[in-house]
Amino acid sequence: MAEQKPEDKWHRADEELRKNLPPGVKLVRTLRGHTGVIGRIAWSPDGRMLASPSHDKTIRAEPAEFKGF
Repeated sequence: MAEQKPEDKWHRADEELRKNLPPGVKLVRTLRGHTGVIGRIAWSPDGRMLASPSHDKTIRAEPAEFKGF
């Protein structure tokens, strides 16, 4: 069996998550790059950045604005 591409794995995980969201909740962005669970996210005081600490002992910071809609 061929190894799946990382992007294919993310797509399947996103779709599975969308199927199990509570009514009225919409997935608008997937944070990628961590290898562990993300338990929370935090916005900078000016709202321009967000930080995502993970159980993989990393913290990722990225722009909060998302142009992919």
